[in-house]
Amino acid sequence: MKMYVKEEAKDYQVTSARDIVADCQDMVGADQEMMMCYTLNSDNKVIEKDIISIGAVQADNPDMKIVFRRVLRHGGTGLILVHNHPSGNTEPSNADREFTKGVAQVCGIIGMRFLDHIVVGDGYCSLAERGWIPNN
Repeated sequence: MKMYVKEEAKDYQVTSARDIVADCQDMVGADQEMMMCYTLNSDNKVIEKDIISIGAVQADNPDMKIVFRRVLRHGGTGLILVHNHPSGNTEPSNADREFTKGVAQVCGIIGMRFLDHIVVGDGYCSLAERGWIPNN
């Protein structure tokens, strides 16, 4: 599998979850759970994308400090998280939902936009499309 710890921006604007899903197909079918953070500018253009966590089949969510350190270091004003489920089941776990809720709370406090948390596998699930990410 081709993996990038950090990749230069593709200078494309994110308009929907499908844009991100199309970009992260290397994660689908991986035998380890991994989470990637897309850092966006105010025009929703990708500045950077970083793999912030690689774990076992049932990996815990990463430390939120890692997420925000990366986004702030890149000068981002928004972020999108995406992770895979090696099982292929894209239904978010309770831990995924709690982590998402925590990230949304921090974003609200620091004035950062949290656009989505997407789970990929056999298809995808956008937590924003389900209404599980409050607008901030």
